[in-house]
Amino acid sequence: MIARHHVTLLAAIAVTACASAPKPTGATSCGLKKEDSVFVSRGPVYRACAVERQVQALTKHRPDFQPDRSMAQTCYSAEIEFVVDTTGAPELGHARVLHANDPNFADAAMRALATWRYSPALLHGVPVRQLTSEKFGVASVIVAVPAGTMPRPPDRVPKC
Repeated sequence: MIARHHVTLLAAIAVTACASAPKPTGATSCGLKKEDSVFVSRGPVYRACAVERQVQALTKHRPDFQPDRSMAQTCYSAEIEFVVDTTGAPELGHARVLHANDPNFADAAMRALATWRYSPALLHGVPVRQLTSEKFGVASVIVAVPAGTMPRPPDRVPKC
């Protein structure tokens, strides 16, 4: 008789937990996409909409990148998708560049990402792996300065 009560209690807890789990809203889905399967090789991974607390960057270092000096003004940008593990470190093994307008800048962004640290995502109070992305951008302006004068900021900075 006592064993029956334990089973009933466990079933009630499981139903309550499932009923209170976050659900996707509208037409967006929290499920992983077919191309995300590479991220699952190291264990369960979640999108931001499926966790109770998303990853949060603690340290960010800028990409070590030298712009093309032949262009007076230009913008460089890259977006990288990757997983933040349960310790807060980016997993770079399967990280991928979603968009970039310069391959050298994308490489520099990937190197910078390796030094970043995050607070991990939480699901039911437990750290989990989360799929996320970061956007990197740099505006480059070359200003001619006559010898012996102090440089001034440019009148216009490119809008990236």
